[in-house]
Amino acid sequence: MLYPLMTFPDATEMTFSKVVKIQKKSYFDVYFERWNDKRNDFDALQVRLPDCRIVMEAGFNKKEVEYFVKGAKYLEKTMLALIPEYEKGKIKINAGCRFS
Repeated sequence: MLYPLMTFPDATEMTFSKVVKIQKKSYFDVYFERWNDKRNDFDALQVRLPDCRIVMEAGFNKKEVEYFVKGAKYLEKTMLALIPEYEKGKIKINAGCRFS
């Protein structure tokens, strides 16, 4: 399940996953995605927190990647606090709702 966090002015969507544990280490992924008319495909970035590892990147330039990775790390505690709220149903995900 991916949880929405925000939509940037250029229509880049930021979402994040629930926490996953592998070999006693906890992490979660943050995703950035926007439509690119020139490529006729999505620009996409997947960042794994807490270590800020880039899992996948396509279409974003270096400056954008750095900006999004920094932003993901900055919002890490906020996203971790929101995960239980989403899972308990206290925050409803409304299809078509845009966060900004």
